[in-house]
Amino acid sequence: EIEYPPVRDALAVQPDGNRWRATAGGVEIRAGEDGLYRVAQGRLTMLKTGNYSNPVISPDGRWVVARKMSEDY
Repeated sequence: EIEYPPVRDALAVQPDGNRWRATAGGVEIRAGEDGLYRVAQGRLTMLKTGNYSNPVISPDGRWVVARKMSEDY
């Protein structure tokens, strides 16, 4: 197993260690405790509010699957 240094940028929501699963074309999906975000051309846009994690994007960039946490879980 290889450990990579974390990637950091100037955006408010940072990418996780599995960034490759959340990137398709020029679009990246990021998840945080306050929402699900799209990064395109260096701009961060909120898609949905809520506590999300582990986003995965389809190869064509049309679909995203992410785990949404609730108060019960």
